[in-house]
Parts: sequence; C-alpha cells; structure tokens
Amino acid sequence: MNVRISYDSISAMLDLVRKLKQDRITIDDVVGVVCHPDYEMEFNRYGKHITKEAFCDYFLTFPGLQEQDVTNPGLRAHHRYYLDLYEHLDVYERNLSRLEAITEDFFRKQVDIALNGLPDDLPLEEVNFIFTIGIGQSFGYIYETNTHFDFLQLVKDHDITAFQSTIAHEVHHVGFNTVIRQLDFDSISLEQLFYIYFAGEGLAVKYCNNAEGVLSKAIHPTTKNVGLDAYTWQFLGQDFETSMARFHDVVSQIREHKITTEEELLKELQQFWMNPYIDGQPKDKPPRLKHFRLYSFGNEIWGIIHDCFGKDKVYATLRDIKKFPDVFNQALRQLNADQYAIPKSGVHS
Repeated sequence: MNVRISYDSISAMLDLVRKLKQDRITIDDVVGVVCHPDYEMEFNRYGKHITKEAFCDYFLTFPGLQEQDVTNPGLRAHHRYYLDLYEHLDVYERNLSRLEAITEDFFRKQVDIALNGLPDDLPLEEVNFIFTIGIGQSFGYIYETNTHFDFLQLVKDHDITAFQSTIAHEVHHVGFNTVIRQLDFDSISLEQLFYIYFAGEGLAVKYCNNAEGVLSKAIHPTTKNVGLDAYTWQFLGQDFETSMARFHDVVSQIREHKITTEEELLKELQQFWMNPYIDGQPKDKPPRLKHFRLYSFGNEIWGIIHDCFGKDKVYATLRDIKKFPDVFNQALRQLNADQYAIPKSGVHS
C-alpha cells in the first residue's frame, strides 16, 4: 500500500500569521497559501459551507473578532483555535517540528491496526495523510483517499505523539467506505439503512480505539478507549438505556411507516444520534460531548457481533444487511441480554 504524508502547507500558514501579527500582510499573501493543493482539497470537502473567499476575508480580520462576530458557522466553531494560534504562535512552531519528526513507519503501524479491523480481502491501495491548519471545525475526516487532520486541534486538544488511535480510526473509515461502495443500496430498506449508519463509527472505535461499552467489550487487554474523550464515553455509557430505547423506537417508527423517507431518517440521526449537546446545555456554548451517540451505540450493536462471532461475521452481516436483526439477536442471546432484542415482526420490510 502506498502511504503519503503531507504537512508542508503548515509552515506557510504560520508565516502568514506572523505577517498578520506584524501588520504586513496582504490578501494576495493569503490567496497564495490557500491555493496549495492540500487547501484545495479542504475547500472541495467543505464546499459551499466554507468558501475560499469567505476564509480569506476571515483570516485578515480574525484577531479582532469575538466569536459572535463570525457569521459563518464553520469558521465560528473554529474561531477559538485561530485565536489560540495567534496568541501562542511559538507553541505551534515547536509542535510543527515534532510533527515533522514522526516517521513513515509510525503511520504504517496505524494503517496495519486499521487493516486488522477490516475485511481481509479489502482492496485498499493508497492512503494520503494530510495535515493543515484547518479551515473548518472537523479535527479528522476522510475525503476520497485523503485522511485529513487539523493541526490546530491536534496541538490544542490532543498530543502529537499520542494520537495513533485517531490515525488508525480515520484509515478505517477509508477502508470501510470501500466496503460500503460495494453494497447495492437500491435493494436496502430504510430499516436496514438505519443499522448501516451505526457501523462506520461504531466499528472504527471498536477496532481502532479498543472501545468498551456496556454490552460490547474491548478486544485487547491493553488500554481501553484509547483516544476517546473520558467524560463523553462515561456519559454515553451511563445513558445506554436511553439510546437503546430510542433505537427500538426508531425501528418501530420505520415499520409503522411513521418514518418513510431517507430524509426523515437523516433528520432523526442529526437531531439525536449526532447531537453533541446534553439536555439543558445552552446551544451557544461549546458542546459537552466530543463523540456522538452514533459512535458509542454503534460500538454496542455491531461490537457484540464481533465479540460473539468474530470479524468475518461482522462484515458478512454488513454485506448481507437483511440478516442484521437475527445476528444481533443471536449475540444478545449469548450475552443473556435478550431484553434488547429486535422484534421479529417486519424485520425484512
């Protein structure tokens, strides 16, 4: 497998911040940097949500802006990281040296971890690791064959020498998306699609973060929940019954034709399963949860299939998704947790 690592746009952006602090920057300077291929990839990924023009205008004025003054939601969510960069430029320059010292072997080891949690017959030929001073709120994401990390969040919220699990997690997404592209979605029902939505993040944390939940157990005896936010994981674990009840309720709503379209299902996912706010938390404050319920509950419902039957059964079930309720119920039976079983009626609707 070909592995490419790119972070050369970071030094150019740090130079821009230094020019900004010295009040000797021009719009042409900013445009020149964001035309770098790595930034072109970022703008393509964010699309209309954060345009190159919007970012350039923001960059020239961000040191004097309050969070509420930033009108673009993506830039506003990322604003505090840019302010930290401006105030502590030397910290980021030192950390760039640490990033540059990480060897290709380090990345290849994380690729191997990801591959161990993917089908053995997966055709994965190339992975590109791209680090930039990010333009949007995502810390890590995949786009085409690229695995991107935001250098700002890496420095402020993580540790450059201890983010192995995050690399493996994102590479797992690259491979998982290859599996998903092999599915025939024309023959997949709305209920079956609901089950699939939990697999991507659920299996990534299962295999790459050694996640442990309420039903699903860590695969390895080493450190559990590597790279996962401790508060978030504890909160979601304690709220497991709420998630399970909602899961069953959505299945019922689909079978009773109360949820009838993919758009309605996506709305459910966004409002509950991907909601980073806890009940009662003001929406104008940073969200308390660092991971969605989609992660933790995906680890539960897909993870127990691995625990009981192994990795091959996990991907055989994903590839023949109509069997998910039966396989899931069989795993629950082995764990003496039949109270969580998916009812038989309407399974293949």
